[in-house]
Amino acid sequence: MRMKKNKVGLIGYGYWGPILLRNFHNSNDFEVLKVCDHNPNKLAAISNISPNIKICNNHNDILKDSNIDTVVITTQASTHYDLVKESLEHNKNIFVEKPLTLSSENAIDIIKINHKKKLKIMVDHTYLFTQQYKKLKKIIENKELGNILHYHSTRADFGLFQKDANILWHLFYHDAYILLDLFGKEKIKTIKASGSSHILDKVADTAYASIKYESGLTVEVLVNMLFPEKERKVIVTGDKKILYWDDTMEDKLKIYNKSAFFDKESDTFKYGIKKESEKVPIPQIEALKTEIDYFADCIHENTVPMNDENSAYQVIKLIENTESALNSD
Repeated sequence: MRMKKNKVGLIGYGYWGPILLRNFHNSNDFEVLKVCDHNPNKLAAISNISPNIKICNNHNDILKDSNIDTVVITTQASTHYDLVKESLEHNKNIFVEKPLTLSSENAIDIIKINHKKKLKIMVDHTYLFTQQYKKLKKIIENKELGNILHYHSTRADFGLFQKDANILWHLFYHDAYILLDLFGKEKIKTIKASGSSHILDKVADTAYASIKYESGLTVEVLVNMLFPEKERKVIVTGDKKILYWDDTMEDKLKIYNKSAFFDKESDTFKYGIKKESEKVPIPQIEALKTEIDYFADCIHENTVPMNDENSAYQVIKLIENTESALNSD
């Protein structure tokens, strides 16, 4: 614990707001001073968390408060650009729910502003801070799976529908930052996508994306808001083994000792199957706590977060390219 706590104002108390408030409030490095939301009924429960946290209905009450060092933004995606820009103008560090903005043009504007301000911006790329993802990344980097051939992801849920952003910005976004973190040095060759709008016209709630890299790596991502139950599955196939990540299960990571290749000399397929699967042990640490601790380190040590505005820009560009492929379908 550091001697001086970073003072926080939280804007937006909808779905993700209470979760972020709990984590920032429980942190040894932050102290939440104010929470803002337009709906006073939502704010009524905050006194149960701490009677010292003040509530307000206007976000300017937070931005103009000189005691507040950091703003946490957890509002609708369409409001992020303006709120981030205003927060920078008031010299606040920023923790913002994904996405940073809904366009690469706006993201570039944020990058330019913060190039002068040199404040800390962290975009909530939560999965990068899960213990299961850290383990998955290490397994891939250590070549335990061999050369990576294929990445498949299914993200489905009958969740909260959004008016201002389609499902690519909602669910595909997670795979976008994961793919960039794992394979960002590889060049994308083609992107194909298809999707449909069922609940709100012109706002896709189901989509499928296929990405091919020049290295030969292929990616398939299925995102769907019309599933009856939550699914979060990623399968990474190497030429030696296959890694299976089911984030809804207690045993989240498994490695299957299965592989196949075509032997040209014998003109036959050959298989390597040693045993069914092995569980990968994962420490039980909440991802948001890890992420917020990391944010505190970046502020106090004056280092740039790995999930900063520049990283978010790359994610937004990948989503825009996928969206273009979807709209051309």
